[in-house]
Amino acid sequence: MPPSLSLAFVLGLLGSDVAWTGAIVHPPVAQDLAPTEPEAKDAGLVLPDGARVLYVLKGGEQEHLGIAVSGVGDLDGDGARDFVLGGLYGDHFAYGPGGVRAYSARTGKRLWEVHGTRNGGRPSKGDAFGAAVCSMGDVNGDGVGDVAIGGWRFASDRGFVRVVSGKDGAVLASIYGPTKGDEPVFVSGSDRSLDEAKDSSSRRGFGAFLAAASDLDGDGVADFLVGEDPLSFAGHYWALSSRSSKVLSYGWGVPLAMTADLDGDGWRDIAGVRSVEQSASPFAGEVLRPRFMSGKDGKLLHDLPWSLDVGLPQPGDVDGDGRLDFVSVTRMAPLDSEGEERTEKADLAPSGRAPVAIESERVTRVHVLSGKDGAQLVSIPYAPELVIGLADACGDLDGDGKSELLVPLGKKGEPSRIELRSGADGKLLSTFTTASGTLGHRHALLDDLTGDGRPELLLTEYEGGACRGRAWVIALR
Repeated sequence: MPPSLSLAFVLGLLGSDVAWTGAIVHPPVAQDLAPTEPEAKDAGLVLPDGARVLYVLKGGEQEHLGIAVSGVGDLDGDGARDFVLGGLYGDHFAYGPGGVRAYSARTGKRLWEVHGTRNGGRPSKGDAFGAAVCSMGDVNGDGVGDVAIGGWRFASDRGFVRVVSGKDGAVLASIYGPTKGDEPVFVSGSDRSLDEAKDSSSRRGFGAFLAAASDLDGDGVADFLVGEDPLSFAGHYWALSSRSSKVLSYGWGVPLAMTADLDGDGWRDIAGVRSVEQSASPFAGEVLRPRFMSGKDGKLLHDLPWSLDVGLPQPGDVDGDGRLDFVSVTRMAPLDSEGEERTEKADLAPSGRAPVAIESERVTRVHVLSGKDGAQLVSIPYAPELVIGLADACGDLDGDGKSELLVPLGKKGEPSRIELRSGADGKLLSTFTTASGTLGHRHALLDDLTGDGRPELLLTEYEGGACRGRAWVIALR
Protein backbone atom coordinates (compact mmCIF):
# COMPACT_ATOMS: atom_id res chain seq x y z
CA MET A 1 0.00 0.00 0.00
CA PRO A 2 1.39 2.44 -1.01
CA PRO A 3 1.96 4.62 -0.09
CA SER A 4 1.27 3.80 2.52
CA LEU A 5 -1.73 2.98 2.33
CA SER A 6 -0.16 2.08 3.57
CA LEU A 7 -0.50 2.35 5.07
CA ALA A 8 -1.57 0.01 7.86
CA PHE A 9 -0.58 -3.19 9.52
CA VAL A 10 -3.97 -3.41 11.19
CA LEU A 11 -5.24 -6.00 8.73
CA GLY A 12 -2.93 -8.43 10.52
CA LEU A 13 -4.04 -7.23 13.93
CA LEU A 14 -7.83 -7.29 13.69
CA GLY A 15 -9.13 -8.75 16.88
CA SER A 16 -5.60 -9.42 18.17
CA ASP A 17 -5.08 -9.04 21.90
CA VAL A 18 -1.89 -11.00 22.40
CA ALA A 19 0.08 -9.93 25.46
CA TRP A 20 3.54 -8.43 25.21
CA THR A 21 5.92 -11.12 26.42
CA GLY A 22 8.63 -8.84 27.68
CA ALA A 23 11.19 -11.10 25.97
CA ILE A 24 11.92 -8.77 23.05
CA VAL A 25 14.87 -6.41 23.24
CA HIS A 26 13.62 -2.84 22.79
CA PRO A 27 14.70 -1.71 20.33
CA PRO A 28 15.63 -5.02 18.69
CA VAL A 29 19.08 -5.27 17.19
CA ALA A 30 18.60 -5.24 13.43
CA GLN A 31 20.89 -7.12 11.08
CA ASP A 32 20.18 -4.58 8.34
CA LEU A 33 22.14 -5.56 5.21
CA ALA A 34 22.12 -9.35 5.15
CA PRO A 35 23.78 -11.86 2.81
CA THR A 36 21.46 -12.28 -0.16
CA GLU A 37 21.96 -15.97 -0.98
CA PRO A 38 21.11 -17.51 2.44
CA GLU A 39 18.20 -15.13 2.94
CA ALA A 40 16.79 -15.97 -0.50
CA LYS A 41 17.15 -19.68 0.29
CA ASP A 42 15.36 -19.23 3.63
CA ALA A 43 12.56 -17.30 1.93
CA GLY A 44 12.32 -19.81 -0.93
CA LEU A 45 12.59 -16.84 -3.29
CA VAL A 46 12.76 -17.56 -7.02
CA LEU A 47 12.87 -14.47 -9.23
CA PRO A 48 11.64 -14.16 -12.82
CA ASP A 49 14.20 -14.37 -15.59
CA GLY A 50 16.45 -11.33 -15.74
CA ALA A 51 15.53 -10.01 -12.30
CA ARG A 52 18.08 -9.77 -9.50
CA VAL A 53 18.20 -8.81 -5.82
CA LEU A 54 20.25 -5.66 -5.27
CA TYR A 55 20.24 -6.16 -1.50
CA VAL A 56 18.11 -7.46 1.37
CA LEU A 57 17.52 -5.89 4.80
CA LYS A 58 16.69 -7.92 7.88
CA GLY A 59 15.10 -6.78 11.14
CA GLY A 60 15.74 -7.69 14.76
CA GLU A 61 14.06 -10.37 16.86
CA GLN A 62 10.27 -10.22 16.44
CA GLU A 63 10.58 -6.79 14.79
CA HIS A 64 8.30 -7.56 11.83
CA LEU A 65 10.35 -5.06 9.83
CA GLY A 66 8.38 -3.86 6.81
CA ILE A 67 4.90 -3.99 8.35
CA ALA A 68 4.69 -0.46 6.93
CA VAL A 69 6.71 1.08 4.11
CA SER A 70 6.92 4.41 2.36
CA GLY A 71 9.14 5.97 -0.23
CA VAL A 72 10.39 9.37 0.96
CA GLY A 73 12.64 12.12 -0.36
CA ASP A 74 16.39 11.98 -0.91
CA LEU A 75 17.48 11.84 2.74
CA ASP A 76 21.23 11.37 2.21
CA GLY A 77 21.81 13.65 -0.78
CA ASP A 78 22.97 10.94 -3.20
CA GLY A 79 20.39 11.81 -5.86
CA ALA A 80 17.99 8.90 -5.20
CA ARG A 81 14.79 8.93 -3.17
CA ASP A 82 15.08 6.79 -0.05
CA PHE A 83 12.56 4.82 2.06
CA VAL A 84 11.42 4.12 5.61
CA LEU A 85 10.27 0.80 7.13
CA GLY A 86 8.04 0.37 10.18
CA GLY A 87 8.28 -2.49 12.66
CA LEU A 88 6.13 -3.83 15.52
CA TYR A 89 8.71 -4.89 18.11
CA GLY A 90 6.11 -7.36 19.34
CA ASP A 91 5.70 -11.11 19.67
CA HIS A 92 3.15 -12.75 17.33
CA PHE A 93 1.59 -9.46 16.25
CA ALA A 94 1.24 -8.08 19.76
CA TYR A 95 1.48 -4.34 19.39
CA GLY A 96 4.78 -3.43 20.98
CA PRO A 97 6.40 0.00 21.16
CA GLY A 98 7.20 -0.11 17.47
CA GLY A 99 9.74 1.88 15.55
CA VAL A 100 10.86 3.12 12.15
CA ARG A 101 14.19 2.82 10.34
CA ALA A 102 15.21 5.02 7.40
CA TYR A 103 17.43 3.53 4.69
CA SER A 104 19.39 4.76 1.72
CA ALA A 105 17.79 3.26 -1.37
CA ARG A 106 21.06 3.30 -3.26
CA THR A 107 23.20 1.46 -0.68
CA GLY A 108 20.80 -0.04 1.90
CA LYS A 109 22.66 1.80 4.66
CA ARG A 110 20.57 2.63 7.74
CA LEU A 111 20.35 6.43 8.06
CA TRP A 112 18.46 6.77 11.36
CA GLU A 113 15.88 5.08 13.55
CA VAL A 114 13.19 6.22 15.99
CA HIS A 115 11.15 4.26 18.53
CA GLY A 116 7.79 4.31 20.29
CA THR A 117 6.94 3.67 23.93
CA ARG A 118 4.98 1.12 25.92
CA ASN A 119 2.29 3.67 26.76
CA GLY A 120 -0.41 1.76 24.94
CA GLY A 121 -2.86 2.02 27.81
CA ARG A 122 -2.85 -1.73 28.41
CA PRO A 123 -0.44 -3.64 30.64
CA SER A 124 2.98 -3.98 28.98
CA LYS A 125 1.69 -2.99 25.56
CA GLY A 126 2.96 -0.29 23.26
CA ASP A 127 2.01 2.49 20.87
CA ALA A 128 2.28 0.48 17.64
CA PHE A 129 4.51 3.36 16.56
CA GLY A 130 5.51 2.81 12.94
CA ALA A 131 2.35 0.95 11.97
CA ALA A 132 1.77 3.78 9.49
CA VAL A 133 4.36 5.98 7.78
CA CYS A 134 4.34 8.53 4.97
CA SER A 135 6.52 11.17 3.37
CA MET A 136 5.96 14.87 3.97
CA GLY A 137 7.23 18.12 2.60
CA ASP A 138 10.28 19.91 4.00
CA VAL A 139 8.79 21.07 7.32
CA ASN A 140 11.89 22.62 8.92
CA GLY A 141 13.42 24.15 5.79
CA ASP A 142 16.68 22.17 5.81
CA GLY A 143 16.26 21.04 2.22
CA VAL A 144 15.31 17.46 3.11
CA GLY A 145 11.75 16.09 3.04
CA ASP A 146 10.44 14.95 6.42
CA VAL A 147 8.44 11.94 7.63
CA ALA A 148 5.15 11.35 9.51
CA ILE A 149 4.86 8.28 11.77
CA GLY A 150 1.66 7.04 13.40
CA GLY A 151 1.22 5.31 16.75
CA TRP A 152 -2.50 4.53 16.86
CA ARG A 153 -2.41 2.40 20.05
CA PHE A 154 -1.06 5.24 22.21
CA ALA A 155 -3.00 5.91 25.44
CA SER A 156 -5.76 3.32 24.98
CA ASP A 157 -6.11 4.02 21.26
CA ARG A 158 -6.13 7.80 21.52
CA GLY A 159 -3.27 7.67 19.05
CA PHE A 160 -0.70 10.19 17.90
CA VAL A 161 1.44 11.17 14.92
CA ARG A 162 5.08 12.16 15.22
CA VAL A 163 6.63 14.45 12.61
CA VAL A 164 10.36 13.70 12.36
CA SER A 165 13.24 15.15 10.42
CA GLY A 166 14.10 13.25 7.26
CA LYS A 167 17.72 14.19 7.82
CA ASP A 168 18.27 12.61 11.24
CA GLY A 169 14.93 11.49 12.72
CA ALA A 170 14.77 14.33 15.27
CA VAL A 171 11.23 15.09 16.51
CA LEU A 172 9.83 18.26 14.91
CA ALA A 173 6.25 18.06 16.18
CA SER A 174 3.66 15.72 17.69
CA ILE A 175 -0.07 15.60 16.99
CA TYR A 176 -2.22 13.73 19.50
CA GLY A 177 -5.72 12.41 18.91
CA PRO A 178 -8.62 14.59 20.10
CA THR A 179 -9.76 14.32 23.71
CA LYS A 180 -12.84 16.46 23.16
CA GLY A 181 -14.62 17.07 19.90
CA ASP A 182 -12.73 16.48 16.68
CA GLU A 183 -9.68 18.75 16.97
CA PRO A 184 -6.26 17.03 17.31
CA VAL A 185 -3.80 18.43 19.85
CA PHE A 186 -0.63 19.88 18.34
CA VAL A 187 2.68 20.15 20.24
CA SER A 188 5.56 21.88 18.47
CA GLY A 189 9.18 20.80 18.58
CA SER A 190 10.61 17.96 20.64
CA ASP A 191 8.26 18.49 23.61
CA ARG A 192 6.99 15.02 24.63
CA SER A 193 5.19 16.08 27.81
CA LEU A 194 1.93 14.55 26.57
CA ASP A 195 3.50 11.15 25.92
CA GLU A 196 2.47 10.03 29.39
CA ALA A 197 -1.03 11.50 29.13
CA LYS A 198 -3.88 9.36 30.37
CA ASP A 199 -6.67 11.43 28.81
CA SER A 200 -9.36 9.37 27.16
CA SER A 201 -10.08 10.09 23.51
CA SER A 202 -13.26 11.24 21.85
CA ARG A 203 -12.07 9.40 18.75
CA ARG A 204 -10.29 6.07 18.18
CA GLY A 205 -6.94 5.14 16.71
CA PHE A 206 -5.71 8.54 15.47
CA GLY A 207 -2.69 7.89 13.24
CA ALA A 208 -3.66 4.40 12.09
CA PHE A 209 -3.55 5.53 8.45
CA LEU A 210 -1.24 8.09 6.88
CA ALA A 211 -0.92 9.31 3.30
CA ALA A 212 1.12 11.99 1.59
CA ALA A 213 -0.84 14.91 0.15
CA SER A 214 -0.17 17.79 -2.20
CA ASP A 215 0.30 21.36 -0.94
CA LEU A 216 -3.26 21.96 0.25
CA ASP A 217 -2.74 25.32 1.98
CA GLY A 218 -0.47 26.99 -0.56
CA ASP A 219 2.51 27.47 1.76
CA GLY A 220 4.92 25.67 -0.56
CA VAL A 221 5.16 22.48 1.53
CA ALA A 222 3.37 19.21 0.71
CA ASP A 223 0.83 18.29 3.41
CA PHE A 224 -0.44 14.94 4.74
CA LEU A 225 -3.55 12.96 5.61
CA VAL A 226 -4.30 11.17 8.91
CA GLY A 227 -6.97 8.50 9.37
CA GLU A 228 -8.35 6.67 12.41
CA ASP A 229 -10.53 3.76 13.54
CA PRO A 230 -8.65 0.78 12.11
CA LEU A 231 -11.05 -1.89 13.38
CA SER A 232 -14.19 -0.73 11.61
CA PHE A 233 -12.84 1.51 8.80
CA ALA A 234 -15.71 3.82 9.70
CA GLY A 235 -13.81 6.73 11.19
CA HIS A 236 -12.73 10.20 10.23
CA TYR A 237 -9.72 11.58 8.45
CA TRP A 238 -7.95 14.90 8.74
CA ALA A 239 -5.93 16.79 6.12
CA LEU A 240 -3.18 18.55 8.10
CA SER A 241 -0.71 21.25 7.16
CA SER A 242 2.82 19.86 7.34
CA ARG A 243 4.22 23.20 8.46
CA SER A 244 1.68 24.13 11.17
CA SER A 245 -0.40 20.92 11.66
CA LYS A 246 -3.49 23.10 11.21
CA VAL A 247 -6.58 21.13 10.17
CA LEU A 248 -7.19 21.98 6.51
CA SER A 249 -10.16 19.67 5.97
CA TYR A 250 -11.99 16.92 7.79
CA GLY A 251 -14.23 14.12 6.55
CA TRP A 252 -15.33 10.49 6.75
CA GLY A 253 -13.33 7.57 5.43
CA VAL A 254 -9.84 6.07 5.25
CA PRO A 255 -7.51 8.29 3.18
CA LEU A 256 -5.32 6.30 0.77
CA ALA A 257 -3.79 8.78 -1.67
CA MET A 258 -4.22 12.07 -3.51
CA THR A 259 -5.76 11.94 -6.96
CA ALA A 260 -6.48 14.52 -9.68
CA ASP A 261 -8.77 17.53 -9.31
CA LEU A 262 -12.07 15.74 -9.86
CA ASP A 263 -14.50 18.62 -9.34
CA GLY A 264 -12.63 21.42 -11.13
CA ASP A 265 -12.15 23.62 -8.05
CA GLY A 266 -8.37 23.85 -8.49
CA TRP A 267 -7.60 21.43 -5.62
CA ARG A 268 -6.38 17.86 -5.97
CA ASP A 269 -8.83 15.49 -4.32
CA ILE A 270 -8.55 12.42 -2.07
CA ALA A 271 -9.06 8.74 -2.89
CA GLY A 272 -10.09 6.53 0.01
CA VAL A 273 -12.53 3.93 1.26
CA ARG A 274 -15.50 4.00 3.61
CA SER A 275 -17.32 1.29 5.54
CA VAL A 276 -20.87 1.35 4.25
CA GLU A 277 -22.74 -1.74 5.47
CA GLN A 278 -22.56 -4.94 7.46
CA SER A 279 -21.67 -8.11 5.58
CA ALA A 280 -19.91 -11.44 5.81
CA SER A 281 -16.62 -9.73 5.02
CA PRO A 282 -13.68 -11.11 7.01
CA PHE A 283 -12.71 -7.57 8.04
CA ALA A 284 -14.78 -6.74 11.14
CA GLY A 285 -18.04 -7.40 9.33
CA GLU A 286 -17.72 -4.33 7.14
CA VAL A 287 -17.98 -3.77 3.41
CA LEU A 288 -15.57 -1.17 2.10
CA ARG A 289 -16.53 1.08 -0.76
CA PRO A 290 -14.11 3.26 -2.77
CA ARG A 291 -14.88 6.94 -2.45
CA PHE A 292 -13.48 10.32 -3.41
CA MET A 293 -13.41 13.31 -1.09
CA SER A 294 -12.74 16.97 -1.77
CA GLY A 295 -9.18 18.03 -1.07
CA LYS A 296 -10.48 21.51 -0.32
CA ASP A 297 -13.03 20.81 2.40
CA GLY A 298 -13.33 17.02 2.84
CA LYS A 299 -16.85 16.78 1.44
CA LEU A 300 -17.84 13.57 -0.33
CA LEU A 301 -17.60 13.89 -4.09
CA HIS A 302 -18.82 10.41 -4.97
CA ASP A 303 -18.71 6.74 -4.03
CA LEU A 304 -17.94 4.04 -6.57
CA PRO A 305 -20.71 1.42 -6.91
CA TRP A 306 -18.45 -1.46 -5.90
CA SER A 307 -17.61 -3.18 -2.64
CA LEU A 308 -14.10 -4.36 -1.74
CA ASP A 309 -14.02 -7.86 -0.26
CA VAL A 310 -10.36 -7.93 0.72
CA GLY A 311 -8.39 -5.29 2.58
CA LEU A 312 -7.25 -1.79 1.71
CA PRO A 313 -6.00 -1.62 -1.87
CA GLN A 314 -3.36 0.85 -2.99
CA PRO A 315 -4.95 2.80 -5.85
CA GLY A 316 -3.04 3.84 -8.95
CA ASP A 317 -3.60 5.32 -12.39
CA VAL A 318 -4.10 2.15 -14.41
CA ASP A 319 -5.71 3.64 -17.53
CA GLY A 320 -3.48 6.72 -17.86
CA ASP A 321 -6.26 9.32 -17.47
CA GLY A 322 -4.62 11.10 -14.53
CA ARG A 323 -7.12 9.74 -11.99
CA LEU A 324 -6.42 7.03 -9.44
CA ASP A 325 -8.19 3.73 -10.09
CA PHE A 326 -9.00 0.98 -7.58
CA VAL A 327 -8.12 -2.70 -7.45
CA SER A 328 -10.84 -4.93 -6.00
CA VAL A 329 -10.68 -8.62 -5.03
CA THR A 330 -14.01 -10.46 -5.01
CA ARG A 331 -14.92 -14.07 -4.37
CA MET A 332 -18.11 -15.04 -6.15
CA ALA A 333 -19.99 -17.86 -7.82
CA PRO A 334 -20.44 -17.94 -11.61
CA LEU A 335 -23.22 -15.66 -12.85
CA ASP A 336 -26.55 -16.97 -14.10
CA SER A 337 -28.39 -15.80 -17.21
CA GLU A 338 -29.74 -12.77 -15.32
CA GLY A 339 -26.34 -11.65 -14.12
CA GLU A 340 -26.81 -12.90 -10.55
CA GLU A 341 -24.60 -15.35 -8.65
CA ARG A 342 -25.68 -18.93 -9.29
CA THR A 343 -27.03 -20.48 -6.09
CA GLU A 344 -28.26 -23.79 -4.79
CA LYS A 345 -31.89 -24.49 -5.54
CA ALA A 346 -34.19 -23.34 -2.75
CA ASP A 347 -35.44 -26.86 -1.98
CA LEU A 348 -31.85 -28.04 -1.50
CA ALA A 349 -30.90 -25.24 0.87
CA PRO A 350 -30.96 -26.03 4.61
CA SER A 351 -34.28 -25.32 6.32
CA GLY A 352 -34.68 -21.69 7.26
CA ARG A 353 -31.67 -20.57 5.28
CA ALA A 354 -31.67 -18.58 2.07
CA PRO A 355 -30.13 -20.15 -1.03
CA VAL A 356 -26.35 -19.87 -0.95
CA ALA A 357 -23.70 -19.59 -3.63
CA ILE A 358 -22.32 -22.88 -4.92
CA GLU A 359 -18.99 -23.03 -3.07
CA SER A 360 -17.49 -25.62 -5.41
CA GLU A 361 -17.96 -23.27 -8.35
CA ARG A 362 -16.77 -20.07 -6.75
CA VAL A 363 -14.11 -18.05 -8.54
CA THR A 364 -11.89 -15.26 -7.28
CA ARG A 365 -11.49 -12.20 -9.45
CA VAL A 366 -9.19 -9.20 -9.38
CA HIS A 367 -11.00 -6.22 -10.85
CA VAL A 368 -9.60 -2.83 -11.82
CA LEU A 369 -12.22 -0.12 -11.34
CA SER A 370 -12.08 3.26 -13.06
CA GLY A 371 -11.70 6.18 -10.66
CA LYS A 372 -13.74 8.24 -13.08
CA ASP A 373 -17.02 6.32 -13.06
CA GLY A 374 -16.42 2.89 -11.48
CA ALA A 375 -16.40 1.10 -14.82
CA GLN A 376 -14.60 -2.25 -14.81
CA LEU A 377 -11.39 -1.83 -16.77
CA VAL A 378 -9.85 -5.27 -16.20
CA SER A 379 -11.12 -8.51 -14.64
CA ILE A 380 -8.73 -11.41 -13.93
CA PRO A 381 -10.19 -14.79 -12.82
CA TYR A 382 -8.39 -17.14 -10.43
CA ALA A 383 -9.11 -20.61 -9.08
CA PRO A 384 -11.30 -20.46 -5.95
CA GLU A 385 -8.79 -22.24 -3.72
CA LEU A 386 -6.15 -19.57 -4.24
CA VAL A 387 -5.82 -17.17 -1.34
CA ILE A 388 -5.23 -13.69 -2.71
CA GLY A 389 -3.68 -11.01 -0.54
CA LEU A 390 -3.98 -7.30 -1.07
CA ALA A 391 -3.87 -6.89 -4.84
CA ASP A 392 -2.55 -3.39 -5.52
CA ALA A 393 -1.60 -0.93 -8.17
CA CYS A 394 2.18 -0.83 -7.70
CA GLY A 395 3.25 2.00 -10.02
CA ASP A 396 4.48 2.30 -13.59
CA LEU A 397 7.27 -0.23 -14.11
CA ASP A 398 7.58 -0.13 -17.90
CA GLY A 399 7.30 3.59 -18.66
CA ASP A 400 3.94 3.51 -20.46
CA GLY A 401 2.33 5.96 -18.03
CA LYS A 402 0.05 3.28 -16.55
CA SER A 403 0.40 1.47 -13.25
CA GLU A 404 1.06 -2.25 -13.13
CA LEU A 405 -0.72 -4.66 -10.74
CA LEU A 406 0.90 -6.70 -7.98
CA VAL A 407 -1.13 -9.78 -6.99
CA PRO A 408 0.05 -12.05 -4.10
CA LEU A 409 -1.29 -15.61 -4.42
CA GLY A 410 -1.13 -18.67 -2.22
CA LYS A 411 -2.47 -22.21 -1.92
CA LYS A 412 -2.30 -24.36 1.19
CA GLY A 413 0.68 -26.73 1.12
CA GLU A 414 2.31 -25.04 -1.88
CA PRO A 415 4.77 -22.15 -2.33
CA SER A 416 3.22 -18.72 -2.67
CA ARG A 417 3.71 -16.59 -5.71
CA ILE A 418 3.47 -12.96 -6.67
CA GLU A 419 2.25 -11.94 -10.09
CA LEU A 420 3.10 -8.69 -11.81
CA ARG A 421 0.42 -7.90 -14.37
CA SER A 422 -0.22 -5.13 -16.83
CA GLY A 423 -2.82 -2.75 -15.50
CA ALA A 424 -3.85 -1.93 -19.05
CA ASP A 425 -5.07 -5.42 -19.98
CA GLY A 426 -4.23 -7.77 -17.08
CA LYS A 427 -1.51 -9.58 -19.07
CA LEU A 428 0.92 -11.55 -16.91
CA LEU A 429 4.35 -9.89 -17.03
CA SER A 430 6.38 -11.88 -14.50
CA THR A 431 6.05 -14.18 -11.49
CA PHE A 432 7.96 -14.49 -8.21
CA THR A 433 7.82 -17.71 -6.20
CA THR A 434 8.35 -17.68 -2.43
CA ALA A 435 7.79 -19.76 0.70
CA SER A 436 6.75 -16.58 2.53
CA GLY A 437 3.09 -15.78 2.97
CA THR A 438 3.67 -12.04 3.40
CA LEU A 439 6.20 -11.17 0.68
CA GLY A 440 4.81 -8.32 -1.41
CA HIS A 441 1.94 -7.42 0.90
CA ARG A 442 3.78 -4.13 1.45
CA HIS A 443 5.76 -2.54 -1.35
CA ALA A 444 7.08 0.68 -2.85
CA LEU A 445 8.49 1.83 -6.16
CA LEU A 446 12.03 3.23 -5.97
CA ASP A 447 14.09 5.29 -8.39
CA ASP A 448 16.24 3.75 -11.11
CA LEU A 449 19.24 2.56 -9.07
CA THR A 450 20.99 0.55 -11.79
CA GLY A 451 20.98 3.04 -14.67
CA ASP A 452 18.79 0.92 -16.98
CA GLY A 453 16.04 3.53 -17.15
CA ARG A 454 13.55 1.49 -15.10
CA PRO A 455 12.50 1.90 -11.46
CA GLU A 456 13.35 -0.75 -8.88
CA LEU A 457 10.81 -2.59 -6.73
CA LEU A 458 10.88 -2.77 -2.93
CA LEU A 459 8.99 -5.76 -1.50
CA THR A 460 8.76 -6.37 2.24
CA GLU A 461 8.17 -9.64 4.04
CA TYR A 462 7.18 -8.69 7.58
CA GLU A 463 6.93 -12.28 8.86
CA GLY A 464 10.13 -13.42 7.13
CA GLY A 465 13.19 -14.67 8.99
CA ALA A 466 11.24 -15.93 12.03
CA CYS A 467 9.26 -12.67 12.19
CA ARG A 468 12.34 -10.47 12.09
CA GLY A 469 11.03 -9.12 8.79
CA ARG A 470 12.91 -8.58 5.55
CA ALA A 471 12.89 -6.02 2.76
CA TRP A 472 14.05 -6.91 -0.74
CA VAL A 473 15.17 -4.35 -3.31
CA ILE A 474 14.80 -5.97 -6.73
CA ALA A 475 15.81 -4.87 -10.21
CA LEU A 476 13.43 -6.13 -12.89
CA ARG A 477 14.09 -6.60 -16.59
